[in-house]
Amino acid sequence: MGLRGECHETDARKREFDSRLKAMELAMKMLNDEGVFALNQPRKSVCVLVEVMPPDEINTEIALRLNRAESPAMEAWLAEAAE
Repeated sequence: MGLRGECHETDARKREFDSRLKAMELAMKMLNDEGVFALNQPRKSVCVLVEVMPPDEINTEIALRLNRAESPAMEAWLAEAAE
């Protein structure tokens, strides 16, 4: 395989996709740990997300790792995601 963006094999494409999704989640976690999402508002009013389209259950799994399930923003997101 050449450049990271050149994935023609199904397994390689899946591994690359998973790697990029994990990198995005880690970046959001690091920013959250630094307090970036609570600079101008209470953290509980912010829902930090890394999502794929079309919607997939992985979106909820990541959202639950990045947010407190009982926060108002997360409760609203979960309700919308369940629709």
